[in-house]
Amino acid sequence: MSAPQPIMLRPYQNDAVARVRDAYRVGRRRVLLVSPTGSGKTVTFAHILAGAARRGKRVLILAHRAEIIEQIEAALKLAGVAYGVIAAGHPEIDSPVQIASVATVARRLDRWRDRFDFVVVDECHRSVAGSWAAVLASQPRAHVLGVTATPERLDGRGLGELFDELVVGPSTAELIKAG
Repeated sequence: MSAPQPIMLRPYQNDAVARVRDAYRVGRRRVLLVSPTGSGKTVTFAHILAGAARRGKRVLILAHRAEIIEQIEAALKLAGVAYGVIAAGHPEIDSPVQIASVATVARRLDRWRDRFDFVVVDECHRSVAGSWAAVLASQPRAHVLGVTATPERLDGRGLGELFDELVVGPSTAELIKAG
C-alpha cells in the first residue's frame, strides 16, 4: 500500500467528522450520519476509519452490493488504508480493516464474531434486516457508525432504536449552493 495521502475533505465533511468524533467522545456507541447522495459519505467515513486504524482499531465496513464494495475500496486506497475483503471470490487477507459483503460475513459469523472495535454500516437503513442485525449483534463491543442518505428503514420506520446519536450533514440545497 502506498504512503497515505491526506484526504482533502470539504468543510461540511470536516464538520461531520468532528461531530461524529464528539459523539463517541461523550460516550455514544452507535452514531448515525445522514447526508445526501453525492455528498461524499464514503470519503468521509474513510477519513474517520483511517484514524481508527492508525490507533490500532480493527474495523469492519459492511456493504450489500459489489458496486458499493468497489466504491469503498477506492476511498480506502485514496486514504492509503490497507484492507481485506470478506466476500465471495476474494482471498482472505489478515488486515485490521475489512470490507465485507454482509451476506458473506453473516455466513461466516463464527470466524468473525467479536473481532472488531468499530463497524461502519453503509446504507444503514437496511441494518434491521436479518443478516445485518445478526452481524451487528456479533460485534457487541464495537462502536458503530451508520451512514445513509435515507434515515428511515425500508418499512418506513426510523432508525432511533438502532442509533443513539444523529449527525446530519448538509441539505441537498446547501450542496447545490456550494457548487
